[in-house]
Amino acid sequence: MTMKTVRRGAIAALALASTLALAAQPAFGSTPDDPAPGATSTPAPSQEPGTTEAPASEAPDTDAPDTDAPETGAPETEAPAPEASAAPERRAEAAGEAPAEEAEIDVSISEISLEGPAIVDVEVTVANDSDTAMSKVAVSFTGPVGWQVAVVDDELGRIAAGDEEVAVFQLRVPEKRPGYALRVFTATADYRGGDGAGSATGTLSVPTIPPLPNLIDQTQLSIAEVSSEETVSENTPATKAIDGDPYTFWHTAYRNGAVPYPHHVTLDLGASYDVTGLEYLTRQNAVNGRMKDYQVFVSADGTSWGDPVATGSFTGDLGPQRVEFAPAAGRYVKLVGLNSVAGNAFGGAAEINVGGVPR
Repeated sequence: MTMKTVRRGAIAALALASTLALAAQPAFGSTPDDPAPGATSTPAPSQEPGTTEAPASEAPDTDAPDTDAPETGAPETEAPAPEASAAPERRAEAAGEAPAEEAEIDVSISEISLEGPAIVDVEVTVANDSDTAMSKVAVSFTGPVGWQVAVVDDELGRIAAGDEEVAVFQLRVPEKRPGYALRVFTATADYRGGDGAGSATGTLSVPTIPPLPNLIDQTQLSIAEVSSEETVSENTPATKAIDGDPYTFWHTAYRNGAVPYPHHVTLDLGASYDVTGLEYLTRQNAVNGRMKDYQVFVSADGTSWGDPVATGSFTGDLGPQRVEFAPAAGRYVKLVGLNSVAGNAFGGAAEINVGGVPR
């Protein structure tokens, strides 16, 4: 079993029974607003984590020319996050090395509902898949900045080879704020024995909005056609909009002068669907490339399009922006951008997802 560094793009909304909150009171006190005895807390920031947009004056945005002069490549390159977050196996393969051995201690976190205010139990499971018993196993658990955590049982002691044990914590979930954010929870097990590593970590990422209804597996999508893409000054082809990585992006061509709007990208869904929606994630690290007014088309053959199934405007919000519409039969979906948030000629997307029901 591999160590699960759990990143969930979806959350099953759990109804929190009133008895759970009552049962949680001994750890946190008699009311939800009382400070938790022994709980750790960091002052909450004044703004929603993950929702602060990069200021227009920062370096990555200075490449937007007022004329048709090409952008400079350096500021428009992707943020360094993808390489840092790439799987060790993928990096090893790229370097021609053998993938690292799979970890034998697995740490996983139970699902967490973000519907607050509430106090919820969180279970952290530590599984020992090694051939040696683990001893002195202690577990720690943390949530987003400002969220209080109280310990119920974090000392697991000994875990035999092939066995697993569960640590329990209580988490105070604040009232949900509007907008998009990704809440990240981390659990770490420290131990002796086992695989000899000494510690293992698991994470759980929960978005504050549910996934797009009828979400089609993005790995089934391919680029059928694109109006333009920059592949000389920087590597930003349209395929970057369907690679599952929010820190890479498709950017329209500008090497020999910025290609003007409208811009479009056509997705092949791989099969025929009753298409019900589209989700657009804008570029995360700079303003250039963020489309504003849009049209969405659906086609059976990728040639005949008819009228748009949806029109509207995206904003500069860094979270997923959802477009839902009446089911439209087809295999191809075309997103057309008519202008940009910044008022310049650049278009693109960090991620595009499509919802649909197989026909």
